[in-house]
Amino acid sequence: MLPRPGFRAAVIEIELADAIRDAWNHAHDVRAYMAWVYRLERTLRECFTSPPLERLYTDRFWHITAGAVRGDDPEMIRLEIEVQLEWLGIVLAAVQKMRARFGEPAGEPRQAA
Repeated sequence: MLPRPGFRAAVIEIELADAIRDAWNHAHDVRAYMAWVYRLERTLRECFTSPPLERLYTDRFWHITAGAVRGDDPEMIRLEIEVQLEWLGIVLAAVQKMRARFGEPAGEPRQAA
């Protein structure tokens, strides 16, 4: 997973850090959790080429969303958020290492939408 050409690593770091920080605000119900996942997908697609979106849409995600009809399972949502946060932390650390090693790309910087 590589940053989109022209995207500033600093912008990607801010977007990922915001998603990480915001995750627990969406653990209280299925609809809030789903909104967080959809926003995160949009961020990943804007910032990276070919992001592995299957990381977001796990078997547990589908069980959680199916549970929206039957009633929320807050523990399952919390467990899935923990898994996603672990992965996002790894992605953020990789972006920070790339930025430290290579700096920012040349050319006109792009901002996240």
